[in-house]
Amino acid sequence: MLTLRIQLASRQNDSRNISASRRCLQYVGAFLAITFALAGLLIALTISIKITPKQKISWAAKFIKSIVQDLLINPLLTFLMHFIMAKISEKKNTNNRIRTLATKLVNPEMLTLKKAFQAKQHSRVSTNLYSTSSLI
Repeated sequence: MLTLRIQLASRQNDSRNISASRRCLQYVGAFLAITFALAGLLIALTISIKITPKQKISWAAKFIKSIVQDLLINPLLTFLMHFIMAKISEKKNTNNRIRTLATKLVNPEMLTLKKAFQAKQHSRVSTNLYSTSSLI
């Protein structure tokens, strides 16, 4: 549990100590991502104006399928994959190579949440990821 707290503290300190050039690159990257998303939306709308009514139905169906896939199916599959990897990484009777691979593949926040939900009420696991007072 102590290593979990140290890992969380180091992540919080890393996010505070970002250099100015790195922060500038983050802002430029975010700006480019938003610009390209808006450009893609404009291109899609321009193309949709020029298609026939029969093609509009097909295009709308594909668009709805993509939205459902992005908002519902992919997050659920990702959550399920991380949950399975967390279960494998905690099993003692699993092959060491498989357990090591699962530990590397799993999202660290998933392990933190899993431990927090399994903890008893007066446990030493801190569920507040941003608190620095209880991380040492």
